[in-house]
Amino acid sequence: MSKLAYGARVIDYMKKRGDSLHIDMPIAEMLAIVARSVDKRVQDVAVMMLDRPRHKEIVEQIRAAGASLRMIGDGDIAAAIAPSLPDSDVDLYMGIGGSPKRCSRLPGSNLSAATCKAKCGHATTRSEKS
Repeated sequence: MSKLAYGARVIDYMKKRGDSLHIDMPIAEMLAIVARSVDKRVQDVAVMMLDRPRHKEIVEQIRAAGASLRMIGDGDIAAAIAPSLPDSDVDLYMGIGGSPKRCSRLPGSNLSAATCKAKCGHATTRSEKS
């Protein structure tokens, strides 16, 4: 499962500008949209993700774009909520993975996506085909 979460400032910006973020877009393009929406340079955008070997390619792309990385050992639900909290310095949450049991709690979504939406942010998930 691929995961992407961001806050209300990004949502408002995209509504005004007609931009959109989606899981399949190039990471550098995604970071540029997030940077513009939060009035930062790409180098100042903070991306949070779990510190897992499966994220190696994403980490390389984020670093190549120049954004800041916050790698965490666990707690991806809290990390997905972080971009939608007003005092958070996290601008974007990205990741791959998630147990099928946890993801099946909510039809077409996962717990972190539902929680993030409840906090006025947005989370997108995409299940990988088996």
